[in-house]
Amino acid sequence: MAHLIKERKKNDLLCNVCGRALRMERGILLEDAFVVSKEWGFFSSRDLEVHRFTICENCYDQLIAHFKIPIEVTDKSEAL
Repeated sequence: MAHLIKERKKNDLLCNVCGRALRMERGILLEDAFVVSKEWGFFSSRDLEVHRFTICENCYDQLIAHFKIPIEVTDKSEAL
């Protein structure tokens, strides 16, 4: 893991699961990722904290494979 940190560039986007830097060229992300930002609210032990993390597509696939209830997938007819 230390070698990943040493090679990291300032603006790298890293997968929080495997630590891999996502492919970027000239500041443009060349692969997609699952980015989560959660603002915790009342009735939580994390009240007023904001948690943010990024998961690469490979780690996302491995994560959802373990879900007891499968995720809902729908297709879009247009991309904006």
